[in-house]
Amino acid sequence: ALLSEHGPEVFEAARTGGGHILFEASVGGGIPIIKALREGLVANRFRLIYGILNGTCNYILTRMAKEGLGYADILADAKRLGYAEADESLDVDGWDSAHKVSILAFLAHGTWVRLDDIIVEGIRRISPSDFAFARSFGMSIKLLGIITRNFVSNDLSVSVRMSLLPERLVMANVNEVYNGVCVAGDVVGTTLYIGRGAGQDATASVLIGDLADAALVLL
Repeated sequence: ALLSEHGPEVFEAARTGGGHILFEASVGGGIPIIKALREGLVANRFRLIYGILNGTCNYILTRMAKEGLGYADILADAKRLGYAEADESLDVDGWDSAHKVSILAFLAHGTWVRLDDIIVEGIRRISPSDFAFARSFGMSIKLLGIITRNFVSNDLSVSVRMSLLPERLVMANVNEVYNGVCVAGDVVGTTLYIGRGAGQDATASVLIGDLADAALVLL
């Protein structure tokens, strides 16, 4: 949230003070997606980036799809298991995903997109009948952060929305608290990153990676 809403100020302060901002843990839990965009895929332009960016929402949607239970019942379980906060609104209303997708948009395109300019949907209104309808067409329902860039018009679109994905796609089968990010680059083609978005110290893993990078900077 801090980087999404105040990124330009934070990075300018770092430049002015000669410091470094290391923020791998801000997006994707245990997935090193920020390092991939900043380093491994730096030769690419990206027409499409989309992904599951909130483990809490994905856990709720997965269990609703598999068990046919209602949203409120699964949310209560998610809180009991520590996958959802006491105030779940940041997650289930889509704002956590919006913060993360805005950071990815900056890394991919060098532009900070204001939250007011992002279309944001949450999962509160989803019902078991929605999943039955999706299954009848061979689809899965996921909450996706989506970034598209038209390189002819140079238009950049960023959104968080409930989406139907064909069940044959790998992303449609990223379940439970896992996150997944699909990146389409003009040089490398399509790459896919999957890992835990919550639980089992997923975020701690990449945080330690940031600490290792910080140590290298000091050498």
